[in-house]
Amino acid sequence: MAGGRRSDINIVLLFVVTLSISLFPIMKSQQFDKFYFVQQWPPAVCDGRTGKCVGKGMYYFTIHGVWPQKGGKSVINCPGTQFDFNKISSLANTLHQIMKDVINADDQFLWSHEWNKHGVCSESRYSMKQYFQMAINMKYKINVLSALRMGGITPNNHLKAKQRVEGAMFTAYNAYPLLRCKKDSSGQSLLTEVVMCFDNDGVTLLNCTTTKSNCDADVLF
Repeated sequence: MAGGRRSDINIVLLFVVTLSISLFPIMKSQQFDKFYFVQQWPPAVCDGRTGKCVGKGMYYFTIHGVWPQKGGKSVINCPGTQFDFNKISSLANTLHQIMKDVINADDQFLWSHEWNKHGVCSESRYSMKQYFQMAINMKYKINVLSALRMGGITPNNHLKAKQRVEGAMFTAYNAYPLLRCKKDSSGQSLLTEVVMCFDNDGVTLLNCTTTKSNCDADVLF
């Protein structure tokens, strides 16, 4: 069991690292100018996985992470305070609802990974608790599913024009998203993540650079 769990975790980390590196150059620094607020669609994350994946039946967007950026690059793995659950325990009940490990249902593992890789790079401005509270605030502000439904887009696993999805988010929030996809077994783009860009104050929405999307012109959602 322990060996299988480590294998699952390694596969998840390899997917995250590979996807992140392919889309966003990386650097190590506590200087940052904005955040990527990344929400994931669990059924898409689980698509193609043969092992355990608890997100198969989660038909709502969950927080993947809040990623500091500098000059168009993701800032990761900075020196600083390592994750300590005790520092965010008062937020745990909320985080369990909206920031879930959709693979293995080990939410604390996800929080630890996201802080140690991304969050610590914003520690010059935000404490650990402030960082996770910021993630909660962003989630309450950005309801992806509601915005898409207002634009007539529902999750029925049919093809949607990528520009239509981007337009629905812009209509709802006056800011363009960055869409992230992976290929399904037939080679079609599966909408996996919706990124909204925030200024480094964690409050002000900015337009993301839509041309950085790796999605095709039509996406399955």
